[in-house]
Amino acid sequence: MKDVTVRQLEMANRVVGFLWENPITFRKGSAGAELVLQVKDQVEEIKSLTTRQAAELEQSRANSRARVAARESLNSAVERISRTAQAIAISNPALEAQFKSTGKVGDAKLETRARALADCARPHVKEFVAFEMEPEFIERFEAKIQAFADAIANHKANRAAHAATSQLIDAAMERALTTMDQLDPVIENKLGDNAGLMLKWQNVRHIEKRWVYKKPVEAKPTTQTPVAPAA
Repeated sequence: MKDVTVRQLEMANRVVGFLWENPITFRKGSAGAELVLQVKDQVEEIKSLTTRQAAELEQSRANSRARVAARESLNSAVERISRTAQAIAISNPALEAQFKSTGKVGDAKLETRARALADCARPHVKEFVAFEMEPEFIERFEAKIQAFADAIANHKANRAAHAATSQLIDAAMERALTTMDQLDPVIENKLGDNAGLMLKWQNVRHIEKRWVYKKPVEAKPTTQTPVAPAA
């Protein structure tokens, strides 16, 4: 959640706390009662969304770890098949070009490379098994490819959900701020003669500014011209 949204939510929570601690009786037909209910409901909506976003963030971290692990596992399998193929190619040179190692690549290229490698290896299972690869190494390799593809998809989906929730939070906060802007004059008109409560209201409505550390400016050394000793 953005820093400004955090500070806005802190203010909104203070407003709700003030309204709970200082129940106000509005005159019949006043918009105050409805605005107070709206603020409370809107703040609850924001809190619910922030809870969801926190869970999504934690899931995103877990998905990121899973993607890294799946990539490492697939990379290891790709290198193992490639090294074995290079050894086989000493006796069967035609295999060398098909299984040439491509080094480090991105996620999309790694998946494409791995699928192509599986297709190339499938007709040569006997040769690979003769070099102590497992008889079912193609199936295991394809399972690693699918696990990697699933991990990428899950990570992307979670990031998209997290971004969508952020937009919902921003929209809900905008509604809450608008409602509080409407509520301000109502509270001021209602509590205008109560200086103590008005001061409290002004305090809870204040949004703290972000504190920014400023490095002290170092004084520049002064160069003094040496004074010649008196004759």
